[in-house]
Amino acid sequence: GTITNVRDFGAFVDIGGIEGLVPASELAYGRNRPQDLVHVGDAVQVEVVDIGPGKDGRIERITLSMRALAQDPFEAVAPYLVPGLVLKGLVRRVEAFGAFVELVPGVEGLIHVSAFGRRIGRPADVVQPGDEAYVRVDATDPIQRRISLGWIDPAELATRVDFIPSFKDFPAA
Repeated sequence: GTITNVRDFGAFVDIGGIEGLVPASELAYGRNRPQDLVHVGDAVQVEVVDIGPGKDGRIERITLSMRALAQDPFEAVAPYLVPGLVLKGLVRRVEAFGAFVELVPGVEGLIHVSAFGRRIGRPADVVQPGDEAYVRVDATDPIQRRISLGWIDPAELATRVDFIPSFKDFPAA
């Protein structure tokens, strides 16, 4: 199809004379704004996820997905995320119980509040969304799709780590 309109909630795609919506969550893995991923006139491949009734009961709503056709980045990198591996990631969200760190686009792990290496009041006292963070992989659970991380203080980094893989060291996701 062809992208006909991009909005904050998703992108409209012409699939041969009729339009469907790719919701923002179905554009790609990870947290991205639709405007950063697609533009009007782009040719895209989509999968029809749902065809449903509109407000008047006729079939008018077509829900599409680009994400369904893409490789799952978690499955691509999970075999490489072995306990003890140290990575540099990007803090995406900070909650009372910990901080979520994006390791590669579409793959996040959690630094639990107890994994900051010292007693802290709140994770927000140490990290903020948008911060780069050095983390150690403590455990992965492919069934529940969870990655447990431990915080590494940048001041201690040189004494604890010889090599930090970057995004380019993982297979393309």
